[in-house]
Amino acid sequence: MSAKYGSQAVCSPGRATTKTYNVLVVGYKGQGKSATVMKLSGDLTYEGKNDKNAHKSFILKEPSSCTVQVVDTPGLGSLSTSDRKILGRISKEARCLQHVDAILIVFKMGRIKSTQLKAVAQFRNIFGDNFLQKSIIVLTFADDIKQKNTTINEFIANSPETFQSIHKDCSERIWCVENSDWEDREEKQGELMELIKSVETVPYEVPDAERIFIDTDMKKWAKLQGKLFTM
Repeated sequence: MSAKYGSQAVCSPGRATTKTYNVLVVGYKGQGKSATVMKLSGDLTYEGKNDKNAHKSFILKEPSSCTVQVVDTPGLGSLSTSDRKILGRISKEARCLQHVDAILIVFKMGRIKSTQLKAVAQFRNIFGDNFLQKSIIVLTFADDIKQKNTTINEFIANSPETFQSIHKDCSERIWCVENSDWEDREEKQGELMELIKSVETVPYEVPDAERIFIDTDMKKWAKLQGKLFTM
């Protein structure tokens, strides 16, 4: 297992590790991936790794001993590195893991645009056609819901059709993070673990080789989602 950055931590100190959860965090640049990892790990100094994969672990207060390793991947849309290279790095990292228990796809609430939705089509190329069955949607800056006096269901109903389709293909698994509230970290960890455990038994293997990232594949994926992207 690759472990270039960060380290692992067991959930119950003094007990042998019985389970390791490997979680990949992916998304478009600027959506709040690193902030999400920072909140989960409790490391307020964490700022992410530009154009690199970063490993972070966090401790859960639950009866069983376990390790939760979160891999914070570089975001697509970088000005310094092509999406093709970034996808290659993410693919290589995923294939180095012994197993992938869940994939977190991060979107910034109130800012779901075609570029972020196209990123999901690109991830399909490296994770396979069925990767959404193993995925959880993460909505960052969910404080926006309270500020606008609305609900998550209303937000989803008013979101782009492609996003609604992705949400359904993820079996409506969604995890909201209020970035301004750091006092609920343990509670949010528990919520996330329930979602991770709901997909850990879903059969899934990362494709052995990287796929070719071409526009025709993105269009094909868009059609499967019921909406053709404007390329």
